[in-house]
Amino acid sequence: MRRLWLAAVAALVSAALLWVGHGLWQRLSVPLLRLEAPADFADHEVGLGYVVAEDTQPGFRLPPGADRLRVLVNGAWNGPQPVPETRFSLIGTYRDESGLVLGRESVFFRAGRTLYPRDAAPPLAAVSFEEPDRVALDLRIALLYPPSGTASVQFEPGEGPPGLVDVVLRLYGPNTLTPGTEQVAWQRLRRVEKQRIAGATIEDYRFLPAREIAALVRTIWRPIGPVGIKDRDYRMRRVFIPRHVPPAAPEVLIAQPEVPVLGPGRAVTVPLPESGGCLSMTLTPLSVPLPATITPTAAPRLFWTLHRRGDTPLTRVVPLQIGVENGVQLDVQPGDRMIELRSEEPALLRVTLNRPPPASPGEDRERAAEWDITPPLTRIETWRARPQTPLQFGFHGSPNEATALRLNLIALPADFAAVDQAGPVLPTQSRAEVRFKNADGRILDQQTLVWRPAPDPYTSLAPLALGVPLGIPLVRVFTCPPGTRLVEVDTAALVQVALRPADLPLVRAVPGDYADYQGESRPIPLWFSLAPRQAAALRRADHAFWLVRQQRPPELAPELLTGTAWNEALDLEPAGAGRVLWLPRARDGFFETRAAAATYLALPVGQAVSVDFIADGRAALAPALLFVRPPEPGSLKIFLEGKHQQSLTTSAPFGVLSLPPVSAGTHVLRVEADPATRLFLNHRLPEDNYLLRVFARTLDQPLWVDVEKEADSAVSLVVTLFTPRPATENTLVVTRLEGVDPRRGGTAFTPREGRFTVQPAEDDALGQGEPRYDAGQRFFVPLGDDLPAGTYRLWLEKVEGPARLVRVTRQQSLTRRPTSLRPAPAAPTPKFFQE
Repeated sequence: MRRLWLAAVAALVSAALLWVGHGLWQRLSVPLLRLEAPADFADHEVGLGYVVAEDTQPGFRLPPGADRLRVLVNGAWNGPQPVPETRFSLIGTYRDESGLVLGRESVFFRAGRTLYPRDAAPPLAAVSFEEPDRVALDLRIALLYPPSGTASVQFEPGEGPPGLVDVVLRLYGPNTLTPGTEQVAWQRLRRVEKQRIAGATIEDYRFLPAREIAALVRTIWRPIGPVGIKDRDYRMRRVFIPRHVPPAAPEVLIAQPEVPVLGPGRAVTVPLPESGGCLSMTLTPLSVPLPATITPTAAPRLFWTLHRRGDTPLTRVVPLQIGVENGVQLDVQPGDRMIELRSEEPALLRVTLNRPPPASPGEDRERAAEWDITPPLTRIETWRARPQTPLQFGFHGSPNEATALRLNLIALPADFAAVDQAGPVLPTQSRAEVRFKNADGRILDQQTLVWRPAPDPYTSLAPLALGVPLGIPLVRVFTCPPGTRLVEVDTAALVQVALRPADLPLVRAVPGDYADYQGESRPIPLWFSLAPRQAAALRRADHAFWLVRQQRPPELAPELLTGTAWNEALDLEPAGAGRVLWLPRARDGFFETRAAAATYLALPVGQAVSVDFIADGRAALAPALLFVRPPEPGSLKIFLEGKHQQSLTTSAPFGVLSLPPVSAGTHVLRVEADPATRLFLNHRLPEDNYLLRVFARTLDQPLWVDVEKEADSAVSLVVTLFTPRPATENTLVVTRLEGVDPRRGGTAFTPREGRFTVQPAEDDALGQGEPRYDAGQRFFVPLGDDLPAGTYRLWLEKVEGPARLVRVTRQQSLTRRPTSLRPAPAAPTPKFFQE
């Protein structure tokens, strides 16, 4: 019996030793990616990629505290080796724990150029597939910054060229694990990946070399696996892209230059890395013959504007020398967002960044590699259509969502050889038929365009450079019906087509690592010093400008200069901040001319309150009272020092009253009203003003507002949309600027047309009853100094969406933004009133 017990104990000990030995062997055999430099992993392969295609959109659950994500992608090209600088993108959707969408972000990548030359040298070469007609693009990298409260992120394909069949993605989050727990996590991940590898095929996965991943991930990143990968179908499908369908008769594809060219009306925006560095801009003016209608500039100049984190743009003017290479150097600081470049003469551009951030704390900045961050030329394929032979463009979009399609039509002479020496020979009238068809060939929608071509004086400066007179481009934006698979364009003109996936955001934070901004609808980083929730909402807005003059729309609505007035900046004073007020210079209930961004103090209804009034040097001024109440008849009674001063009977849901004049000092104020009424007394900030009047009207019909530009200096209009609760859908608004007389020069150019997709604000506005509106979401319409003084008309038209109210304000200064609101000081006279 004793022998049996000893044998059993020996078997148990042997099993334990074998288990421990097996685990130790696995631990020793699994490479850890906590390295300070690339290491040799022999034949080990890690970094399983997850396919992202039209019908494959993997989701990833974020670990707690993941405030940023690193994305490694590798695109699959169907065909021969892709050309350098091939562009593609992914769209990430951020969701909270309940599945509510917090935001969407489009990340652009470019093949043929590594973003981390210090970490992965030489760059990762293209990897060939088993199939001879399929290759993979180079490894691409970017950083994402999920909104606060994000629990998961889902990826889908964005824009890309024909031939890009899918993208393989690998996601990493910040490594908050300890060395011990990190090792265990890596072992578990390796076991899972080995199981996937055992049953994977070349059509399911592609692998990234461990050497490159170790060099790029470094010590602060760890992999994040997808959610529900076992239940997903990883089939290859074409990315959501426009694709030309060649018919039997060959078309003429017009070649375009590959180098960025500055010039009149051709501004370039260069996003900057988060960490700063030494920026070098090299410009070579071109010797281009100008049309007879354009007067040559004696001393051409370069205008550049640097946008900083604090949104205080720095603008400089640099003279250029014709025929030689001009160099400009600038030190950009950490947090600088972007630089805008404009030139009075056409010139080639190259932008480089020296001394980028070091790869490791011990690396010498001076010996770090140079970044070539020259922005790619915003180009689009141009096709010469033939009469009675329609061009066909096919794309695969969502069957349930509409897609925005932009169509440019450029008239040209019927016969290239028959050019009149006296002037351009353009047709007196041009016509185009646009048809939208589904997969079965059935016409879902059909549009007919008829226009009179006007000669374009800048033809010789156009990127097409055909050597023949061209017409001013006619730009139209259509909404392709859901289920559209084919777009036919039947015309005798040059045709350019671009797609905009639904809800694709164009304004977003510039990531810490350099990101490419490119494509026909490239993002334009805009930064304003707003409150955090306002800034986050503004970045989610959709800004897409097309700088082409449009025909005058019919006058369908009266002026916007009537309606109910609201104050632009409305913010509640924090509790316990005190009751010290600055008296406004109120005129007819509006804060105008000398008015600043105003704050309001909440007043209790029916209670006497002691308020300290601080005057601006005058003997007496009248404060203003804001009331918000149910939309039914009611009355308000105002008592000052116990005496009845004013009464009002109204059914308006909100309004502003000028109270009786009071002197500086402490006064007792009491307002009697319905219990549901909310009262706010204005609080004046001792700072320069930046707003003028505000007007609110319903947006059920197209509206217009006349803007008086008193000088050549730039001004900006702020358009705010209010959406009734509880609607959560986006609102698409189209803007058109009329009366535009473009001229050459200026430090800014003015967009003639814009499309804005605006999400409802997160907070409710000051309103009670039904409907109850949100706090308002704003976007900006600039009027640059390229427009002379005069009167201009801005049209606003809601294409779709639930927003009903709109208000327009005039912003006096483009360099000053509203600062954070704070209680006014108690003693000195504010500098705002010094004259």
